[in-house]
Amino acid sequence: MVMSLIHTGFLFFLIIGLTGSGMIILFSPIFINKVFIISDEYRIVFSSAIKISAIIFVFTMLITFFISIIKGYQKFEFLALRNVIIFTISELMIVLLLFYGFGLYAIIQLQLVIAILTTIVFYFTCKKLIGNTKLVFRWDLSVFKLLFNFSKWKFIGGISYKLAYSFDRVLIASIIGVSHLTYYVIPLNLAQYIGLRLIGSINQALYPLMSESVVLDNQRNQNELYFRSMKWIFILLSPAVLYFIIFGDKFLLFWMGEKFSTEGTKILWILSISYLFGAIVFNDISICESRGNAKLPNLVSLSAALIIIVLNLILLPIYGIIGAAISYCCSAFITGIFLKHIVLYKILGSSWLFIIRYFSRIILALFVSGFLLYWLKSYGENLVYYIFMVPITGILVLINLYLFRCFDKIDFRIIKSFIIKVYKKISKKNILVKPI
Repeated sequence: MVMSLIHTGFLFFLIIGLTGSGMIILFSPIFINKVFIISDEYRIVFSSAIKISAIIFVFTMLITFFISIIKGYQKFEFLALRNVIIFTISELMIVLLLFYGFGLYAIIQLQLVIAILTTIVFYFTCKKLIGNTKLVFRWDLSVFKLLFNFSKWKFIGGISYKLAYSFDRVLIASIIGVSHLTYYVIPLNLAQYIGLRLIGSINQALYPLMSESVVLDNQRNQNELYFRSMKWIFILLSPAVLYFIIFGDKFLLFWMGEKFSTEGTKILWILSISYLFGAIVFNDISICESRGNAKLPNLVSLSAALIIIVLNLILLPIYGIIGAAISYCCSAFITGIFLKHIVLYKILGSSWLFIIRYFSRIILALFVSGFLLYWLKSYGENLVYYIFMVPITGILVLINLYLFRCFDKIDFRIIKSFIIKVYKKISKKNILVKPI
């Protein structure tokens, strides 16, 4: 049964990838000639970029499939480690390309290379997990029906997510022009890297824990997992978001230049706060799906996509690329507050007042940290200083969280357990490399 599911899923995701890729290539002339505002000198380059994006879509679908297998085997630590490494290398390479004067086409080529390498890494990882069984093109209709009935709402939510968070760039290119995309995409990537990619690994591990609590009918354990995971997501994200808010303008100034800082800083602020809020809504999705309710969170995701598209059509002509950031922010807060309200009152039997009390000390500690960091900002004179402020921000936030007693006994046990695990792994590696 398991291998039938894997083989059918493999073929299904490949068909989706190839179909989507074909549609992108088929409709690309319409986008280039009718939708996007592109000068004649860039039409050939943009056409090639769209074709490469179509190929990337195929690999993205395969990566999604392989990630599902890894999640099924609950190898979350492996997935988190690989994701952090891959995404970190990706962002650093983009920075280097931009620093040395390469443009959009080179970045898309880089994304294709990374997609291929990621697919290869995940393919061999899955091979190791499932044993010597080959991944073949085999279709089982009964398995497909089971798969579809289980995941139809998840599929709708996933498509809505990809549509909404890609369509904003299409609208920017069509309404304002391709030249403005860079001022939007780089702040977006920075905010996404913090808000989705780093914290996503916590939620991947949270889902099976929530599912186990549901099976055991342990309401107290569900509440504990929900609020503590939300607390830690907020704590882990807040230093990065605080850094972008306090130092974002200077960081972009010394990195990308004055014009980029002027155009991109407000976008970075808005998107950083939006992704912070979006990240602490992830556990609402986990608790709904662990209870077998995939319909609610994915309908919310569909609603978020529609809100983003409608607001972009209204705000982009008025406010430019800032309008795209505002559209995402409004969508994140409207749908996020609605979903969290349902989870708090209908599932957990809690209230907004409990959340306010739960986070009051953390927010106060962040305000104090922000004030101190703003004071340190005036001493910066170059990019090296603001890169150095990255760890300083994290350390200062942790000190204030400790001084304001934001950690309880369970938090300290979690921290201690994490340190011991890291120490054991380092010690094990040191033993292995010692000469006999």
